[in-house]
Amino acid sequence: RGMKMQSLQYAVVVFSLISIGLSHGLVYNKFDAALRHGAMGDGRACPHISDPMRSPRIKKGSLRGGGSGQGGSALVGVQGGFDSNMVELMLGLCKSLIGGTVLILSGGLAQVTNAPWMSAPAGALCMLFAIFSAHTYSLLGLCCQMLHANSYTELWSKTVSPKTAWMPNTACFTFTWLCCAMYTIIIRDMLRSLLLAIGMAEAWTSKESVCAMMVLLLLPLCLLRSLSSLAYTSFFGMLGCLYTTGFAIYRHVKGDYAKGGRFFQLLALERRPKFGDEINISKLLVLISYFHGCYQVHFDAPKFFHSLSPSTLRRFNVLTYSSFTIAGLVGAGLMIAGFLTFGEHSESLLLNNYHSNDQLATWARLATLVSILCSYPLFFGGFASGIIELTADILRSSDRQTVKDVLAFVMVAVNVSLAFVLERLGIIASLSGSILGACIIFVFPPLIHMGCLDKKRKEGAKLSLKEERMYVTSYITLILGLLFGLFGVVVSLASR
Repeated sequence: RGMKMQSLQYAVVVFSLISIGLSHGLVYNKFDAALRHGAMGDGRACPHISDPMRSPRIKKGSLRGGGSGQGGSALVGVQGGFDSNMVELMLGLCKSLIGGTVLILSGGLAQVTNAPWMSAPAGALCMLFAIFSAHTYSLLGLCCQMLHANSYTELWSKTVSPKTAWMPNTACFTFTWLCCAMYTIIIRDMLRSLLLAIGMAEAWTSKESVCAMMVLLLLPLCLLRSLSSLAYTSFFGMLGCLYTTGFAIYRHVKGDYAKGGRFFQLLALERRPKFGDEINISKLLVLISYFHGCYQVHFDAPKFFHSLSPSTLRRFNVLTYSSFTIAGLVGAGLMIAGFLTFGEHSESLLLNNYHSNDQLATWARLATLVSILCSYPLFFGGFASGIIELTADILRSSDRQTVKDVLAFVMVAVNVSLAFVLERLGIIASLSGSILGACIIFVFPPLIHMGCLDKKRKEGAKLSLKEERMYVTSYITLILGLLFGLFGVVVSLASR
């Protein structure tokens, strides 16, 4: 049995290394070179506010045609099949969607219920929100096609108001800061678990020692002058998440943490799997806010739309719904596997549930730690760029690097302090998902879409029946997004 387990571990490592090499060779040369500033080392997309990717010059036309920039009939002749361009971009969007945030879903489900049968409806709900998020993402592609817009800020300025363009910009850099805060807590937990796994003394694994190590790790990364060397880590986070999903499913199927399993007796009583038939339906909004956090990639929709060749709505919808479906399946699979393994005692960060003697879990923690460390300065770059963009009128160009360095010290100090005070990342994840997730996914895209159709009306064009229905759908989505955000914040705060 020991030889089989050792062989399995070696196979997993070899598979991961081969996958990294193949995926990098397939995608990096043609895709990451265009989106390097928006690629996250943990698999997420960092939505930069400044320096948006500009598509080739598109011939402008009236909104009445609703064309792709190459004539209104372009959609008729273009097929939405899977060619090499589509596959490359699909891998890129999946890379953006599948990140470390899926590790919190089991803990969110555990707040709702301890009944095993509820995992199936929860998985279906996860998929539903993935498809719903894909719909609002698709709306942004539609508006890019109608308005010939090349960036999120341009979409907002043309449809809502240039005077309020600061709102999505603020949401963008706030999102990146909260990601850094959540990842600081994940780094703390992963670092401590790895130190325990290699048998370090208690003095080295205390919260004070781990936080001091984090300062020494994070501050130099945030002070980096060039982030080009981190581009090669773009797929590591996604592969690490896929490995963790497979590992969680494997442990559940093998029953290694169930009663009588090889790790059951090693767990403390308060960490052993516990199931029942209790359901707290009010906490469902907390789980929904976690779903929001998994699908916040909408700021990069214009980049992906204009990266398609040709950039038509049909192809964009194929790209969008396929990628979000894959991300939903991965998130639902990891959530269900983790919950069915630990039940009510599922932690807010799933990997904290597994024992330090579990070597497969150690590999998962190591992959998570390395990928997040590589992504951290990229998230910080998005945050600093947002601050500098909003203060561009009062800053000289020579002052920008100084401001960025000061922000690095401030962010690391604040986030490490939060990691020292907060035991779990659930409160940050639920609040960011309730407020920012609801806005980014369910409020901003419908507002842009409704503004786009209103602009078409003002030009004297009559909306088609389909457009009228989509307008009503966007209005309903907007109301639902506001309600999700409001009640999600109330429940999140009340549950603490």
